[in-house]
Amino acid sequence: MANIHAKPEDLPAVIEEALADIDGPVWPYPVAQQIPIDAVVEQEQVG
Repeated sequence: MANIHAKPEDLPAVIEEALADIDGPVWPYPVAQQIPIDAVVEQEQVG
């Protein structure tokens, strides 16, 4: 998150913006906002 100067509380807005910028479906299933948020949080914990 440091690379994008974001705090954990910023993630919902950041992810919403990122998902809105995608043209057409990319994944074979719907992507709920919480999925990438969980992934970012997990990555931050792993390092």
